[in-house]
Amino acid sequence: MRILHVAETVDGGIDTYLATLFDSSEYKSKYSHVYVLSPKDYKNCTSYITPRKRGLCSLCVIFIRSFFLLLTKRPDVIHLHSTLSGLVVRVWYPIFYRRTKFIYCSHGWFFNTEKKYSGFFKYIEKWLSKFCDLIINISEDEHKSAIDIGIPKNKMKVILNGVRPKITSKAFIHQSAFSHPIKDQLKIIFVGRLDEQKGIDILLEALKLLEIKDHTKVMVMIVGSSVLKDSRNFIEEINIMSNIEYINWIDNAEIDNYISLADVMVIPSRWEGFGLVAAEAFRNGVPVIAAKVGALKHIIVDGINGWHFKPDDPDDLCKVIKKVSKLFLNKSYFDQISASSLDDYRKHYTSNRMIKETLRAYKYTKSEVCD
Repeated sequence: MRILHVAETVDGGIDTYLATLFDSSEYKSKYSHVYVLSPKDYKNCTSYITPRKRGLCSLCVIFIRSFFLLLTKRPDVIHLHSTLSGLVVRVWYPIFYRRTKFIYCSHGWFFNTEKKYSGFFKYIEKWLSKFCDLIINISEDEHKSAIDIGIPKNKMKVILNGVRPKITSKAFIHQSAFSHPIKDQLKIIFVGRLDEQKGIDILLEALKLLEIKDHTKVMVMIVGSSVLKDSRNFIEEINIMSNIEYINWIDNAEIDNYISLADVMVIPSRWEGFGLVAAEAFRNGVPVIAAKVGALKHIIVDGINGWHFKPDDPDDLCKVIKKVSKLFLNKSYFDQISASSLDDYRKHYTSNRMIKETLRAYKYTKSEVCD
């Protein structure tokens, strides 16, 4: 069987999602020919590269090349990733629907993030839902959002994101204050884009408040960069703070080496469709401090696998970090929270479970989605 994946962007979660699928032996055994139209050259498949810079040019390339790939490669399934890929490629559905099943995953509804144009995108997504066989939602929260704007239930299925098993290298050595903290000092890690959607400004403001108001000392590692213009200001701000270690983007295969150094992860996002880094933290037995937004409202359970704070509220994040710093002194309690986090990963967020459900979804008819 043949499958074509189309992604307009492969930054962050989408890249992790695709790499997880393509590395799976079960996935490769089902599809002898895997084609990818995206800005990245993936191993274990045939890649057709599109412009990395987002804009009209890349959308035109995707629009034209997707048509020719549908025409010449004759895939059994086309899996569309992200809003813009779904926008430009689903127009081919009336031409190819008889021989190719169209699957669409927004990886987070754009109308939940872009308030200015949310009404327009709600209308577009509802109308375009006619031009695919199945929509995969990555969380219950995303599923509810789609139902609320009128997308039919029989067009949708929830498949929670999953992440591969933990990979750490025995040869990994990280020499810094973060890997050798002061006794009883809480180590916090942030992994993600350095932009306002991911809430990096909220974290930095909370850390300033923590030092000024409470004199609570924590060590923080920030891993990531940004595709947006505001990243430079954040990096400059990070570099002048003494208790923060900054590391640029690293390969996903190495991320566990860094997460496993931390005691807790912080996800201060203003919005998240799922929050894949939460699952990555859990597989390392690292609990999560997260804003109570999107899917994070359900993934994080207060006092069980992490703690919530009020969205877009640096002062409340400061208070929660202070609370967790005190809880960290109780080693038996913190060990229990860590064990619960790891247990959550094994029960809900493994890549094996996600891949099995995705493969089943490719075969679903509309009546089976309803069941």
